[in-house]
Amino acid sequence: MFETTAREFRIGDEDGFIGIVNATAYHSFVDNDWELGQLFRHFTQAINDETLIVWETSPGGGDWTVEFLESASGKDAFRQFESSIVVTDGRLYLTNYTDLTMAAQFEDCVIPDKLNADLYITLTPGRYHCTVRQMFVPGDEGDRFEVILQPTTQKGDNVSDVYWNTSF
Repeated sequence: MFETTAREFRIGDEDGFIGIVNATAYHSFVDNDWELGQLFRHFTQAINDETLIVWETSPGGGDWTVEFLESASGKDAFRQFESSIVVTDGRLYLTNYTDLTMAAQFEDCVIPDKLNADLYITLTPGRYHCTVRQMFVPGDEGDRFEVILQPTTQKGDNVSDVYWNTSF
């Protein structure tokens, strides 16, 4: 299923949110002067449209390891959620809040940002069931998220907010 060999990435995020995006299908621009509620409604709609998956990592951000897998590692997760995403051009990108907000504010900003353009996996086009697993307890040592992707024909459930959002 995975066509790339690199499946583990490091991504920094200063604001506590990272995501996975279908850069071809995701419509990033919101408004030159967006408000936070407007932005999060935009993110939620994109999750429900299966072009973006965004989750809060922890308040205050950090540097994270994200590993893409075909099945869970078998280790216990602190928490997890399930969603779905569609791959149209064969790639899904790892992104952060800074990239998402810049693209939301400026029509000429694109995702992926050049700093994160190499953070992608190559997959056969189609719909994927996605399970994101946080493999550490907040406040303890740890920085790893597992992302399990499995082909599916079923759309995930609609959501009313960004996953694990406690900040806004």
